[in-house]
Amino acid sequence: KSIFTIDLGRTRKDILNYFPQIAEVKVSRGFFDAINIVVIERQALAVWCGETCFLLDKEGIIFEEVLEIKSGLLLIKTESGLGKLGERVIEKELLSQVFEIKTQLEGNAGIPVKEAFLVSEERINLKTLEGWEIYFNLKGDLVWQITELKLVLEKQISPGQRDKLSYIDLRFSRVYYK
Repeated sequence: KSIFTIDLGRTRKDILNYFPQIAEVKVSRGFFDAINIVVIERQALAVWCGETCFLLDKEGIIFEEVLEIKSGLLLIKTESGLGKLGERVIEKELLSQVFEIKTQLEGNAGIPVKEAFLVSEERINLKTLEGWEIYFNLKGDLVWQITELKLVLEKQISPGQRDKLSYIDLRFSRVYYK
């Protein structure tokens, strides 16, 4: 067959549909008898778990099933546990908000985070490496919530008491902890 009869748009679409690990693909005709295909792979940002676990990219798209969770990747869980390869399971804005909170906690407050549970569009629970949880209101002022968290940890909860801590709830006008 001639390379001029190949539908480049259809070829591109087929590659993207068949290989969810591919973020972008460019298909073009080369000189005489060649077709050039340039592929850009998705990069794992986190692990999303529903009924099974998948690698998740920056766009909120799951692209590869994982059996073992790699260290260094944030584990994200959601209420809806169903997802298909190549499907968006978390909105990009919500995902960037989760990573902004994680960055602020780890960088400014010195609290390493290992897991995030998206309870709803308004609530996220973050589990720390120390085992206790932090409840955030995603519709509220996150900077203020992190400031309140730092103040509670400095003034009311000593580092020695953290192993007994169950949670800190920042969703209301007052901070609650157990």
